[in-house]
Amino acid sequence: MRHDHIMLSIKPIFASQIFTGQKTVELRRIRPKKISADTIILVYTSSPIKTLSGAFSIKKIIETPVDELWERVKNKSGIKIDEYTKYFDGATHGIGIFIDKIFLLPKPLKLAEMRKLITRFSPPQSFRYVSTIEFNLLLNQLNRHPIFN
Repeated sequence: MRHDHIMLSIKPIFASQIFTGQKTVELRRIRPKKISADTIILVYTSSPIKTLSGAFSIKKIIETPVDELWERVKNKSGIKIDEYTKYFDGATHGIGIFIDKIFLLPKPLKLAEMRKLITRFSPPQSFRYVSTIEFNLLLNQLNRHPIFN
């Protein structure tokens, strides 16, 4: 089954928690439309790191009222209730992206390297779709890994 690929911008502390297995749900205010279970998410670790650090596949995605979402993800999200409340302030619904397989790159791909590979590459503010051509260019640099097949 073919899925579109996506790159999420994730703060360094949360990216680290994903790759150590402490964080098993990524929270978002907006659901990217072109993703579903088994979609590969490329993890762009935001400033000050600014690298493509790895990837994960999606187990499932839920969209639910913010209060209900907290009850389902509080021990999996890597944040405390005050951070959660601040992040979802003004939102009625939240998105929980449940992480399946993870892959940490042995040598992260720096922003400057991605810009050499992909003309006019700009890192995502929140997320960006990755074309098949871009995905393959990145894979060639990452020496292909089973998670990407």
